[in-house]
Amino acid sequence: MRLNKIIFFIILGLCITSYSQKEDINKLLSKTPEQLEDYYSNITGEESKKEIVQQVLIKAKKSNNLNFLFKGYFLKLLENSHTTTSIKYADSILFVAKKKNDKYIEAFGKLYKGIQLYYESEYVDALSCYLKAQEYFKTTSNEFYNVKIHHYIGLLKNASGNKAQAINFFRDNISFFEKDVSFQRKYKSQYIKSLFALGDSYNRNNLYDSAYVINKLGIKKSLQMDKTMYPFFLMTYGITMYNREKPELGIDSLLKVTQYLKEKKSSLSDAHKFISITYKKMNKNELLFKNLLKIDSIYEKHPKTIINAKWANSELYTYYKKTRNKEKQLSTINKLLLIDSIIETKYSKLEKKITEGYDIPNLLSERENLISVLQKNSIKSKNTSFLFIFLSILLLLSLFYFLRKNHILKKRFNLVIEQSNSNKNLKKEKQTIQQKTSQKEKSTIELQPSGISEDLTNKILSSLEKFEKSQRFTKKKYTLNSLAKEINTNSSYLSKVINLEKGNNFSNYLNNLKIDYAINRLTKDSKFRSYTIKAISEESGFNNQLTFSTAFHKKTKLQPSYFIKQLEKKQNTEK
Repeated sequence: MRLNKIIFFIILGLCITSYSQKEDINKLLSKTPEQLEDYYSNITGEESKKEIVQQVLIKAKKSNNLNFLFKGYFLKLLENSHTTTSIKYADSILFVAKKKNDKYIEAFGKLYKGIQLYYESEYVDALSCYLKAQEYFKTTSNEFYNVKIHHYIGLLKNASGNKAQAINFFRDNISFFEKDVSFQRKYKSQYIKSLFALGDSYNRNNLYDSAYVINKLGIKKSLQMDKTMYPFFLMTYGITMYNREKPELGIDSLLKVTQYLKEKKSSLSDAHKFISITYKKMNKNELLFKNLLKIDSIYEKHPKTIINAKWANSELYTYYKKTRNKEKQLSTINKLLLIDSIIETKYSKLEKKITEGYDIPNLLSERENLISVLQKNSIKSKNTSFLFIFLSILLLLSLFYFLRKNHILKKRFNLVIEQSNSNKNLKKEKQTIQQKTSQKEKSTIELQPSGISEDLTNKILSSLEKFEKSQRFTKKKYTLNSLAKEINTNSSYLSKVINLEKGNNFSNYLNNLKIDYAINRLTKDSKFRSYTIKAISEESGFNNQLTFSTAFHKKTKLQPSYFIKQLEKKQNTEK
């Protein structure tokens, strides 16, 4: 009798538990995606996460409800975040969007696909996804998703080397969370990520006192809201401590981080990089060497850590040079050349300029010397002959690649010079054509495509011509409003005329004027060419060297230093 009662209560308990789980799954499926993301981040234990996510997806599929299916796929994406599998679930979300004809789910799927592509270092594809998502969200009142897109565009700014610009993106996002404190709790996952990005950005921009404040706040908030982010704040805190001349505190935090981030290979690689930097400063060469090898080992299995691998192999080469290990020097140089070619191919579209490490021509020269030494000292065996042939072929291919690249750059340089020389004539010709067209069509056309009268358009264009000739843009910081006020029109009219007649938005229009000014002056003024890039950028009206270099490359596809060097060669040849 007693046994029957025990069995009854066990069965009853299982039924209650099963019912409770079903209730929990139903509650989960009623949550918004933002709530789901916060809920998921707070589940403890990987097995528990997997079990809950699987139950949600099974329930969603059985229900034949597309909204539920969307949320189930979203949880699977979060479960597989930072892996290529997550991209598959982002595509599943987009499939649901198409089947349901739902623009919100489509934009959501694009955004999260972009995020996962970013984690895989597919930056160009990630940017494309963000921009498509933004097309939808900027037309809605959902300010949060625009903040989220802003966050990931900021991360791409960092990836492209524009760290000074990136910091403003993260400051703007923190302002969003500070204007209404309830947002910090409502969107806590994104709030914590924005805090981390800002602290990291302060470190990148050498603002270590500000970084210290943000990272301390981040450690506190992550422990309260999202413990998965705690090790990341610990890492940025360690970097801050190192840069505030407290390497012992920094190394302590960074060593703790490696225990937390064993499965997060990109972040683990970052941690080992800063551990290596700290050991280098402390002159602990053996520990430095071990961590450099760990970075390289992570790269072998996880190629997306390539930027850190370049730095580590540069340091390893220095180490092998000091220890006179020529075999290792040679293999490290070969790896560096391969890494450089991958970076050039993969990140060139994002205009990322990698300056760390060795100058490639010097690497090729150094490698030739090493091959020569190794040939003299080694036994002439089949293996040695094979190695020599292989290295010779590799050298020829490398030389072909760099000669071809140099040829392309020279063609771009000549095109820029040609365009610069013909620019004035083209402007005069265009003005003449516009005047004739204006006279012919004046009687029949009252408004331009912009909705502005032809007379007003011509007045604005005339004012812009005077503005361009005056070169005031090199001395004064202009906004759309300030220039509109100066030429006695309103900002809306000015913006439309610039967009339609100049084929650019205001910012690009102004930057192009400054770059044209710089090109023209560099071409004619040898003294100007002797200035530093920083001085040239300031003389041309830019706030800093980085903004100038970015705008120059955007317009010409050349770096300013290369352009100046080619100009000097051209002048010397003509003499």
